Amino acid sequence: MTMPVQLELHLQRFRCPNRRYLRQTFVEPLPTLALPHAHRTTRLARTQQRFALALGGEAGVWTLNHLGITTSSDTLLRLIRAFEPAVAEAVTHGGIDDWAYHKRYGD
Repeated sequence: MTMPVQLELHLQRFRCPNRRYLRQTFVEPLPTLALPHAHRTTRLARTQQRFALALGGEAGVWTLNHLGITTSSDTLLRLIRAFEPAVAEAVTHGGIDDWAYHKRYGD
């Protein structure tokens, strides 16, 4: 059984005194909770992306639906395409693996 949840946030609203800009009011950002104009929290998006990367579209939807997280395969495929893996650091010093060396050549 799914149950809709609605978050009610009380945020500060700021006014810009400069009339040249189209936007006159601004709300404090919440980068740890949700990105601007997002329809889901960053935590939910990260969870959906992990399932999408592990299981793919249809299997990910099936598993997430059983966990009570309603989504579509298109959303999961979009999250897979948006995934940016961490960049590995360049190796500056290389060494011989002692275990492999001793296994091949003996002691």
